[in-house]
Amino acid sequence: MEYLVTESQRKASRSTCYIEFQKGQYHGCWQEDSVSLHDDLWTQNHLSVLFGRVLPDFDFYGITTVNAAQWEELLGLVRECEPGQGAILAELAPWVEDCFREHEVFTIIGM
Repeated sequence: MEYLVTESQRKASRSTCYIEFQKGQYHGCWQEDSVSLHDDLWTQNHLSVLFGRVLPDFDFYGITTVNAAQWEELLGLVRECEPGQGAILAELAPWVEDCFREHEVFTIIGM
């Protein structure tokens, strides 16, 4: 993966400066099936602005859940996205699709 890291890669980095995408409702940090995005990439690509367009309660420092309809709305914004935003959403999409097979939401765990 170019942007996202697995939990084992995040752990090997010895850093917690990541935004975690967790399957289902929040149930503790750094789950083995989570993927994460370094906060520098999140900030450089203005993802708080993008996610905030669909999730008005998005909190960079908190916990935000995303349902399938909201995810589809985010994907619908790809045409208007900056290139990095679209690339990150495209890389995240297979993980999200897998998540929605078993869960109604995924959770974004901020800094």
